[in-house]
Amino acid sequence: MHASDTHISPASAARTRRLRALVDSLRPAFLLIAGDLVRDALRVGEAEATSYYELFMGELAQFVTPAWTVPGNHEIFGIEQDKSHVEATHPLFGRKMYQHYLGPDYYSFTYGGVHFVGLNSVDVDGPSYYGHVDSLQLAWLARDLARIPATMPVVTFTHIPLVSTIEGLNGYTDAPPAPSVITVGGTTVFRHVVSNVTEVLAVLRARPHPLALGAHVHAGEKISYEVGGVRTRFEQSAAVVGPSEIGPLTFPSGFTVYTVRGGVIDEGRFVGIETGP
Repeated sequence: MHASDTHISPASAARTRRLRALVDSLRPAFLLIAGDLVRDALRVGEAEATSYYELFMGELAQFVTPAWTVPGNHEIFGIEQDKSHVEATHPLFGRKMYQHYLGPDYYSFTYGGVHFVGLNSVDVDGPSYYGHVDSLQLAWLARDLARIPATMPVVTFTHIPLVSTIEGLNGYTDAPPAPSVITVGGTTVFRHVVSNVTEVLAVLRARPHPLALGAHVHAGEKISYEVGGVRTRFEQSAAVVGPSEIGPLTFPSGFTVYTVRGGVIDEGRFVGIETGP
């Protein structure tokens, strides 16, 4: 199962508990929660940020279903320093708070003849996050893929998606807190997708890559590209924290259930948080 954007806080914890009830009743092999686990650690102080993390960890411990996570932008502690008043020398600054509570922010495992790769797709430039997979991860990814059979399919999961069309619905904005583009090292890039996606896909082309799971956009999304005879589906999960609205459109809250048989992943089935299976 693929879920994301729990954004847990005392006010929204019931949504995560509802997720747990649905997931554990369906008894999947495991659950992927693709980031934005906590309400916010970007722009708040240590006490508030850690209270959200502690709440999430307490709820996660009650899942019967094994869960794997990757960080979202809201897990990156204190980088909006004008609001958080956290120094960069703080031992939990940036991605270190996620690592303190949840361990490595990129890793892999194999299940059912499929190799699953969790990547941290949230990079930081000054006080701003943006979609990017850094060079250390890319080097690790190449080594990791070299260790699996050449025919083994790979499923990636990230928070900021590799590919998304949602900005076409959102429309361009240069307003805070999260404008559509960011300039990093003199280059202006879209920040709500992985800005170096072609580099990432070039590494992933070493193996079949049928499915790339993402999050961040608070809407279920399915996109398919075929490049060089390799078809990849880019699929984003809806948000657990609640339905989301873009203008007159309302996107339901929920998660996606996949079936893996003999290394083949089906198209997935949406499950609404309110409605259930």
